[in-house]
Amino acid sequence: MIEAPTARTYRRRAVIAFWVVSGVVGLLTGWVCSSFWPPVGALLFGLLVGAVCGAVVFALIVAWPVLRVFWHWLPEIGIAVLLLRGWSTLMASAAPLVSLLVLLTVVGVPAAVGPLRRGVVGWFLCLVVRHRLRVCFSAFVKSRGREAFP
Repeated sequence: MIEAPTARTYRRRAVIAFWVVSGVVGLLTGWVCSSFWPPVGALLFGLLVGAVCGAVVFALIVAWPVLRVFWHWLPEIGIAVLLLRGWSTLMASAAPLVSLLVLLTVVGVPAAVGPLRRGVVGWFLCLVVRHRLRVCFSAFVKSRGREAFP
């Protein structure tokens, strides 16, 4: 799913971010805690908090290529979850004939009425165009080092 050079780049950045965040958070936490605790206890606690924060940053940076895909598809995922949840709630709480009538009304009225249909198609095309633009810009960024247009 993720290309090997990209994964190596993110892993290298994640290691650097781990050490930077661990050091900064560990030192600051130890310094703040040293006014309340003994110095050794504050140092150990600072090291622990720094390591935990560094590990969280490391995991987020390594997982970012996958998380980014979910972020780009979040509206579609949300719509699908809402539709499935609404459908299952409707089927569980109403009789089959009532569920069929509600479904026909919710789907049929926008399909039959021109302005509603154009609005629904417009919203759908907004989602499609958003993905097309993202893919297009990604291709432009990849060809940045080469002359894309002779």
